[in-house]
Amino acid sequence: MPDEARRQAGVFRENPVGAFEWDEFSAFARRVAGHAYEGIPLDVETEIGDSRWNRITAYDTLGFAALGRGEREAARHWFRKAAERPPLYHGNILLMQAIRERVINDPNWPPWLAEKK
Repeated sequence: MPDEARRQAGVFRENPVGAFEWDEFSAFARRVAGHAYEGIPLDVETEIGDSRWNRITAYDTLGFAALGRGEREAARHWFRKAAERPPLYHGNILLMQAIRERVINDPNWPPWLAEKK
């Protein structure tokens, strides 16, 4: 579903619902989604800076985008980086930890994902 993911990322990026002018995180999340799903150039590491929230958002987004393209090794790379220094609290922390660990440790999961050659 890479085409649908790309389309949805474009909608997300172009329609900042509920974003305030001072909300830098939402703008960052939209830029990362554009990079991950639409291929819009972005220096991810520079954009992350010292922010643990930006780091976890960027790495998880890049991991899911790689999974969506069938790039399991790339997804494992990004999920490992996310797992190295997770935030102190995140609304989905337990779910994301479980997903990351499963992708990192089980080379056949998810089973419906064919590795892109």
